[in-house]
Amino acid sequence: MAIFLFERKSMEENISNHINNSLNFVKKIFERASEILESVKPGQTLTMTKLSSRLAEEFGMQDLQIYNLLKIFSNDYPGFEYRRGSKGGFYRSVSSEDNSKKLENE
Repeated sequence: MAIFLFERKSMEENISNHINNSLNFVKKIFERASEILESVKPGQTLTMTKLSSRLAEEFGMQDLQIYNLLKIFSNDYPGFEYRRGSKGGFYRSVSSEDNSKKLENE
């Protein structure tokens, strides 16, 4: 019975480690996406397709895998409006730059 408990604990640790490693990898993708988005100038749009292609190349994945992760990432991203459709993507409003300047001055 002691062997069974040891195996169970070891399995739980393995699962926990796997989850943590997977979340860390997704976090790296999200952090890189944030870096890329911060380079978008006010009034410009970066399409989800272009962002996912760029990240897929950097992380050795397929566009669609990244695209699906970015769907989660795009919800209420600060300073951007996510627009759907043929002219959609991450749109940085001109007012978002004005708001960030106000926060810096306070």
